[in-house]
Amino acid sequence: MGICYRFHHRLMLRMPNLQRFKMADLPETPPGISTDRIAALIGEAVDQFLKDIKADENPIVRDMMEGLTVAQAMGLTRDELEALYAAAFRLLAAGNFAAAVDSFGYLVMIDPLHAPNHYCLGVAWQGMGRIKDAEREFVNFLALDATNPDGYLRLGECYLHRGATALAREAFELAEAECRNGHGDGIALEEARAKLALLNKDATA
Repeated sequence: MGICYRFHHRLMLRMPNLQRFKMADLPETPPGISTDRIAALIGEAVDQFLKDIKADENPIVRDMMEGLTVAQAMGLTRDELEALYAAAFRLLAAGNFAAAVDSFGYLVMIDPLHAPNHYCLGVAWQGMGRIKDAEREFVNFLALDATNPDGYLRLGECYLHRGATALAREAFELAEAECRNGHGDGIALEEARAKLALLNKDATA
């Protein structure tokens, strides 16, 4: 939670248009219901759920409540998780996006702090044309790897796809900046500059 909050705060400071867009998207609280009451209802629902699944009797659930991931609670090693990642990546590389979404979706659930899981899930969603789902995963990826230019490039593509040109430009500019700061390779830098050049060309057309 802390990692995600710090990233979103940092991203909003660097991309002011993103802050305006996200705030505009937030639903309003239903009339007559206080936020304190909503919080209390959520707490009651969570408490009831934990009782229903007998969380205090389940060692995996207990470990997760202590802050462990599902993979850690299950005792999966990094080598085992990398083997699962490699199998899922083969599906993605073969263009089997639906199967890749399933595989990386499971990996995101059990190993949520491994940034490449989110990136690959985003690419798979993007390949299926599910842009909002892809966008969510690229934001999650950047929450874990905030200096990675590839994440900003993919996020910019999602913004561009739905016509958010200003957000796309800022994402591509961040990708270029991270490359200049030594966080990306020449390919990412060329891609960022090419996308910015195309946006500039469209703006002057």
